[in-house]
Amino acid sequence: MDRDQVVACLLQAGSPNKELQLHAQSQLREWEVKAGFHAALADILCQPNANVQTEQRYTAAIVLKNNVERFWRPMAPDAIPADERAYVRGELLNLLREPHEGIAVMSAQLVGRIARIDAPQQWPELIPLLIELVQSSDPLVQQRSLLFLYRVEKALASRRLPPQRKAFAQLAEQLLPFLFSTYTRIVEEQLRAGSPGALNLQALTFARLLLKTIRQFVAWGVQVNAAHTYHPTQFARHLSVIVDFYGARIFPPADARHPLSSKFLTTAMLLLRDIIKAPDYQIEPRKEVQSEAALALQSALDYNEREQWETDPELFATEDIGDGWRYVMKPCAEHLYQALLDMNGDGLAPYLLSLMQEALAPTSSLTMKDAVYNAVALSAYALRRHLNINDVLGQLLQEFSAQTGSQDGTVLQRRILLLCRAYATINIAKEPRPAIYELLISTIGSHSDVAIRLTACATLKEFAQDVGFAEEDFLPLLKNALSWLFALLDAVEDASVKIHVLACITEVVYRMQDHLNDLSTALVEYLPVLWQQSQDHALLQTQIVRFMVTLIKAANVANDQLVQMSVPLIQYGTDLQQGGHVYLLDDVVILWHELLKVLPSLTDEVLGLYEALPTLLQQANDNVRTCILILESYLLFEDARLEQLYSHICASLPQLFATVPRSQLDLVTRVFQNALGLPGLAQGLAPFGGQLFTRIITEQSPDRPFTNAMISVTARFAVQYPDYFRQMVPSNDACTQFWATLCDHYDSMVVNSTKKLVVLTLANALNAYTGRSLNVNYTQESTVPQLTAIFGVLSSAILTFHFRGEMVLDSDLMFVELSEYADLRACQTFRQAKVRRPCDFTAMLSSSL
Repeated sequence: MDRDQVVACLLQAGSPNKELQLHAQSQLREWEVKAGFHAALADILCQPNANVQTEQRYTAAIVLKNNVERFWRPMAPDAIPADERAYVRGELLNLLREPHEGIAVMSAQLVGRIARIDAPQQWPELIPLLIELVQSSDPLVQQRSLLFLYRVEKALASRRLPPQRKAFAQLAEQLLPFLFSTYTRIVEEQLRAGSPGALNLQALTFARLLLKTIRQFVAWGVQVNAAHTYHPTQFARHLSVIVDFYGARIFPPADARHPLSSKFLTTAMLLLRDIIKAPDYQIEPRKEVQSEAALALQSALDYNEREQWETDPELFATEDIGDGWRYVMKPCAEHLYQALLDMNGDGLAPYLLSLMQEALAPTSSLTMKDAVYNAVALSAYALRRHLNINDVLGQLLQEFSAQTGSQDGTVLQRRILLLCRAYATINIAKEPRPAIYELLISTIGSHSDVAIRLTACATLKEFAQDVGFAEEDFLPLLKNALSWLFALLDAVEDASVKIHVLACITEVVYRMQDHLNDLSTALVEYLPVLWQQSQDHALLQTQIVRFMVTLIKAANVANDQLVQMSVPLIQYGTDLQQGGHVYLLDDVVILWHELLKVLPSLTDEVLGLYEALPTLLQQANDNVRTCILILESYLLFEDARLEQLYSHICASLPQLFATVPRSQLDLVTRVFQNALGLPGLAQGLAPFGGQLFTRIITEQSPDRPFTNAMISVTARFAVQYPDYFRQMVPSNDACTQFWATLCDHYDSMVVNSTKKLVVLTLANALNAYTGRSLNVNYTQESTVPQLTAIFGVLSSAILTFHFRGEMVLDSDLMFVELSEYADLRACQTFRQAKVRRPCDFTAMLSSSL
């Protein structure tokens, strides 16, 4: 293949012009299966000239690396020929002197992928050459060779077949002594250098890469036992030395402290935490290390935190660092502290209690109080059996009030709020809760610091979510609480912060829903403005919808203003052509359903919403259950305007049988029963009922729940619409098979309404036997073969529904149907005698016929 063509195509692939990019990508995909293409890429990567730029070489390395997985194996479709693979392997070894760092790293990854497939059988010279060049006197060659060796060894370590793992273990046994001696020599040389300024950065970088290579061999190439397991648990006996070493650096004695970089401390804390939490190690730090951790880790605010508090109090109070805690020293320290508590909470409890008593003393410093309160808050669960927080709550609330107006006191106020939040769901008694609620609400409404107000808001939400939240305790404060919470919602500017505040309001409204009365109207008035503010913030819009759902549930009546706001919002959230449905759909369909539940009658606007429902029902997603409930809610309205929707409903309901999960079949069956209660819908669904009848008698599906659902729909036609059912039955044989299926499936039915439909259908079949049919002109020929089975089902139904006192009306209807062919007095005698055996009733009925 022409190298210049490939170079030009790679140049276009990196062009900012989108059309050129797409054309180049299409051309590259076309060339992938042509012989010589990968050899040309290797030439561009390994033998550049003046016409080849670094970007083109980098792109060539990426394309070649990605194609290794697809075309390198000999048995792969359109595999690269063997001679071309050999050529590429030889060219890649020229990169061991590559000066460009990025190209070298990408090339090392490429060599590693090829080595995972070819080494050592098809590429036996690779590893010996790399080991030889690692000892080179040329620093560049030495560094690149070790980089390639590391990537090759990492790729080989990922192979899992036993022969491959055995070969890797042999390679580890061969290379570990050399690698370790080289690493030790370099480190000793640097330690002898004396001052940090004399350290050789290039040598330290080389030593770090050596250590990473050693780690792969130790983790996956050292056999622990005869079972050929590979894991460094055999080094557990050495870990106590590591724990003591890093513990001394993180918690040094007061007379031996010296500044260390935050990155080093963070890494050390992560290492200690992972060792402590690993169940295979069971390493416990020294007692003095644990005690120091209880206090030393919980320092007061550092300069950066204080600066963030002053410049952006909203973000400071609500920031959720997520998984980023691993890279920030203070959250990392808190996670290490939690690991120590999980390991030895009972052992640390006495020390923490003594610290708490010391911090509560009037002479205790602000730094001491902040650190101890934070430590006690983080250990709330571990101390639940040792510390009764109710004993000190009064003093904590007094301290909070005493710090009002003090700039430094806000630090302590925030810490007290966080302490109360930590114990909100642990063991705070009922008696001090009203005082806590009052303090939180007054802080939300009157405190000058936004961060403190937001912290109080989050604490109030935690109390509202607790099972110990008592409505009568909060009721006197409800009006002020909602007023000040909405004032805080209006005061904050960041959308993510508004979400936190609105979530708190939603929780309070949910817990106090029985006491809102006229407050619901006032709450709705806030929503239009808030919705306008959320136009560019989908998550805030989602929280607004959840709040509206809570309001509707709380009011339990249709608020005109809330309905007027809900309708366009539902239209927006269910329109799959707009982007709003991505975030809003899950919550909007719930809002739609709740709105239908409280509406006394259908309005034109709510009726118009149905246009979006058929499309949503076709989407096989998590909302299908709620959408089915919405459809059912529409069917339950007695409104003549529903007739204009009959064609859509008749098209949607049959599709549910094909798309709905099996767990929702009972719900679909219930909706069908409601739909068949409307004669207009029954006429439209009759052809589908005929299809179900045919499937019941021909498929004999082993999926009994699905067959039972089909039987339920067909039986409803037989009982309520005999003319339609008569059209479904093609012959006596088909009818006989239908009776047999009903009798066979009766015992597997778990829904009583379905069982009773089957019983009434079979009663009509017995009417045909005597020629006195009430509803359907069944023939005797279709009934006689299943007469015994039908009697068994009917007698079982009487025992089930009548003698247990369930569904008496339907049982009586069944007896009325039976009276057409059986002596009613015999049935009444059977009732009075309460015969328990179905066979007795069968004999009684048989003798009376």
